[in-house]
Amino acid sequence: MAGGKIVRKLQLFTLHARTEAGPIDYLGLFNFVGGLGPTERARIVGGRMIALGPVRIEGNMVWLHAYEGDIKTDPMFLNVSSGEEHPGKLEPNDVLVQKTHVVIDTESRNVIVEFNGRGAKAHDIAELLQTIGSASPECQGLVLDFNPKVGEDFIREIERFGRIRVAELKLSRPNFDWTDHRNHLTDIASQSNGHVIDVSVYAARHESLAKNGGMVRYIKTLVRDPLSIFKGASVTGVREHEDAETSVSLARFIEHRNVRVRRAASGHVVDADIEGEMLEYLESVPPVGE
Repeated sequence: MAGGKIVRKLQLFTLHARTEAGPIDYLGLFNFVGGLGPTERARIVGGRMIALGPVRIEGNMVWLHAYEGDIKTDPMFLNVSSGEEHPGKLEPNDVLVQKTHVVIDTESRNVIVEFNGRGAKAHDIAELLQTIGSASPECQGLVLDFNPKVGEDFIREIERFGRIRVAELKLSRPNFDWTDHRNHLTDIASQSNGHVIDVSVYAARHESLAKNGGMVRYIKTLVRDPLSIFKGASVTGVREHEDAETSVSLARFIEHRNVRVRRAASGHVVDADIEGEMLEYLESVPPVGE
């Protein structure tokens, strides 16, 4: 029996959502999703199923379990004593899944997602919520994102570059419009009625982009924003005292906390343990404005 403890990574995101009518009632959205039946909270994409379990709402906190699994493959077992393999057989409507834990603070719009290498990722869960939430009469044209919050280590990695050849940035539209961090980029996105804007800036041959101006400065500014509008960012160049080119991606610097939690006899994490750690992490995140 498994038992013991296991380390899990908890990642921090910002929730952004809007409808055709404008700002959204977050608790209303999650109450609607929670009122749907199990089959209405599931979707199949490319042979894989992603689904939400029952939605638990406690004050402004929303707790979710997201499941992902392959609907086309039965499990295969290996007998380690005999070395023989044999297939398992699932019952009708059973899917072998991995579970991902999520908690959302609808007041601060901070989101904690357990990173599960074989399970649903944050972008999968956000896409599922958008799809099933759009069925609500109050959420026509729903667009929903979990945008990663980025640590200061990302800035420190950028500062190590002696020469920056290219800086790339992808932003998603905040809750209702593009007026936060307004500049030429967000004006273009707003006037285009765009949801995501993706921009790359390249230095001239043998030259470097400005490390403290333009695109690189804008990326650094956004890192410190408590309400992230990042979808992605990367900087490529040559570090001081190095010859080879290096690329640094935002995806490696998502704010996170590693926690040790108990495993049940099944080998899966104990829900109460990981949810307690998630709540503690969420409560440690400074409110917007602090």
